[in-house]
Amino acid sequence: MTDVSLKFGGEKFDSWSSIQIIEKMDSVATFGFESPFDFNNQNFRNRFKPFQYQDVDVAFDNESIFKGTAVSIMPNEGVNSSTISVNGYAKAGVLGDCQAPPDNYPLEFLDLNLQNIAMQLAGYFSLNAVFDNPPGAPFEEVALRTDQNIFDFLTSLAKERGLVISSNANGDPLFQKTKRDRIGDITNAAPVATPENFDGQRLFSQYTAMGSTVPGLGADKFSVPDDRISALRPFVFNTDGANDADVSTDAQNKASRSYSGAISWNVPIPSFTGPDGLKWKPNKIVEYENPKAFIYKKTDFLIRSVEFNKTPTSESVVLNLVMPESFEGKIPKVLPWE
Repeated sequence: MTDVSLKFGGEKFDSWSSIQIIEKMDSVATFGFESPFDFNNQNFRNRFKPFQYQDVDVAFDNESIFKGTAVSIMPNEGVNSSTISVNGYAKAGVLGDCQAPPDNYPLEFLDLNLQNIAMQLAGYFSLNAVFDNPPGAPFEEVALRTDQNIFDFLTSLAKERGLVISSNANGDPLFQKTKRDRIGDITNAAPVATPENFDGQRLFSQYTAMGSTVPGLGADKFSVPDDRISALRPFVFNTDGANDADVSTDAQNKASRSYSGAISWNVPIPSFTGPDGLKWKPNKIVEYENPKAFIYKKTDFLIRSVEFNKTPTSESVVLNLVMPESFEGKIPKVLPWE
């Protein structure tokens, strides 16, 4: 089994009873662990004080895989609890909670690319914006509103450049495109699959992005039809795009990402490592067939997230699978039951 070590508040902590790490492709990683509730121990009281935002470091087989921040510490069952739960997110998670420090407003960005913008905003929190792919063309003019958190703002810009944001092992925000790295066939290793979402409310017959309104001319707009949806279901939204290219890209990405929210499967796996002998990672391709879950033929899926669960005597993984086109600005040509 995998050796898992935990540091909490900069010190090694071995008294955990279970650990969960969820690595995601399109949002920051999260963690949780449980520990016996030793409230009579003063060292325990000093270490597990709520609202201290303690550092959390997790390693698999001596390889650091997660650096984050504890945001919640609480007894599991109120006053009769014998255990506590500690939960939080990768260091980049603060960008989803917070706006920029107030002395920096107004925050307007002129002719800067996404990496320039992200580096400035992440830098306020001593984070580094990491790009696995080029940041794309500069934005003519965009601004961070005072009521808008940084992660949502960067996500909206990244979407217009075909990028998604997650976090890396150091906890920094990671910008990337869908990869087509293939792990292998998991059909025999995963006999059970549970549809997480089969949500028809998330799909539409047409997606229309509305750009900036020019006085006297109206707004730029671009529509993407989904011929699979025969019912009249139009979806219209505003985009941060300042030119035609931004508006069209935003519409295409909205159409494809709707499928990631509408169609997904959770697939449990008994090991932390995949068919390639490496630790499971999001943004990889696996092949899978399971007629009981509407997957009637061998189909390529994108691993959207990986949930690692560990106790001192067991380990398991849950893969969340979506259609590979979900983050590529494309509507899937064929679904597993078609």
